[in-house]
Amino acid sequence: MKNASASRNDHRSNPLCASCHARFDSFGLAFENFGPVGERRERDLAGRPVEVDALLPGGVQARGTAGVRDYIRQHRQDDYLENITRKLWTYALNRTPILSDEPALERLRAQLPAAGYRFGTLVETIVASPQFLNRRHAE
Repeated sequence: MKNASASRNDHRSNPLCASCHARFDSFGLAFENFGPVGERRERDLAGRPVEVDALLPGGVQARGTAGVRDYIRQHRQDDYLENITRKLWTYALNRTPILSDEPALERLRAQLPAAGYRFGTLVETIVASPQFLNRRHAE
């Protein structure tokens, strides 16, 4: 952006910025009511009221984080569950998933609906898995 008073859409009209911003702005704009360090805010750094309306992929209108959550639930839930399961598995085991992990990852994703999609269930299941309990540690 050129300066603090520039329009929030200037980054889309500048070709140098637009190629990247086109990919993440729709979601990022819905989080405008969070400041640079995550604090909730009603006004941006220039003192203007924050705008949290966003046009998400597929032309879906969303408002704020609740709108993004609803969009993911309705349109991308399977992708989201696949991603968070793999990322948490990778973090917990300190390695990328291997082919023999696939059945465990599938069972993990399959049990989430019955558990109300609780994050704690995901963590508990991973730390109780044979892959986690029998990890090799560096000497």
